[in-house]
Amino acid sequence: MALGAAKALKARFNCALFLGVLPRYRALARACEHVDDVFTSEPALNRAIAQYPPETVLGRELTAYMASVSPDHQIDVYLEACGISAPARLKEIELRLDPGAETQADAMIASWPALASGTARILIHPATGDPNRTWPRSRWEELAARLIAAGHQVVVIGSRSARSDRGVHDLTVSGLVTAVDRLQPLATVALMRHADVLVSTDGGPVQLAGATDIGIVGIYSVVAGKHRLPFRHGEAGWRARAVSPVCPAHPCIQGVADPAVRERIDRTLREQPGSNPLGEWCVMPQRYHCLTHEITVSMVLDACRDLLPASPD
Repeated sequence: MALGAAKALKARFNCALFLGVLPRYRALARACEHVDDVFTSEPALNRAIAQYPPETVLGRELTAYMASVSPDHQIDVYLEACGISAPARLKEIELRLDPGAETQADAMIASWPALASGTARILIHPATGDPNRTWPRSRWEELAARLIAAGHQVVVIGSRSARSDRGVHDLTVSGLVTAVDRLQPLATVALMRHADVLVSTDGGPVQLAGATDIGIVGIYSVVAGKHRLPFRHGEAGWRARAVSPVCPAHPCIQGVADPAVRERIDRTLREQPGSNPLGEWCVMPQRYHCLTHEITVSMVLDACRDLLPASPD
């Protein structure tokens, strides 16, 4: 999301744009031509900033929390934090892929069965993570099985985690192709440029897809898809579909903006270090009903039909 704001920031301020990130995101951040330098430690970032007169420096910490509770698109929230707005064409994520990323994706594709005429390559990211953003494993398996039965090539992307509550579901479906733990972010973008559709819950792969023309089917629960789907070709949500619940509280995470609610969350974090109140947020008596019952496989397949040349059955 920060990379999506980079082009507009450069256009407005004609500035040197520095980004401080975790080490695992360094290569991804450096692939954005609108970012002048990337730092993975606060001291190094501060030394770079110190070269400029203080009155010329605009520093902002961009957090997921500040965007999640806003009624605006996350990129717009970040731009607003810097005091500007921008047209859609300046809010697109633009990445330069290095040859290694292209080669890695090409070699992987070459090892898979060739696509039959009239079929598509569909990437799925069956994430496990925050309970309020995790679609059940059984539904991912049913989705994959139905797409494969329709003749499409279905590829699982993502990475596993040492934590049991993070990573991707371990799907058991005949005919499924896996790229799990085999691709860095830029190679994932390269693969997306050779695929037709991505299906993912709200998360990083949807944003990576913004640097490609792949069709996007996003599954949304606590946030609204219109606040997260990428800007492409000068349009918000170009060639993308948000699959959302009918829950009357959706998008319920915006309720956290209430000061009293925010105080309760802050108190929880103080009293229970390591807890995840935002990731467990749900205001309904039957928690996460939107994911376990309301968002069905048929709904996701219907969204795919809008983006695929052939309709999955």
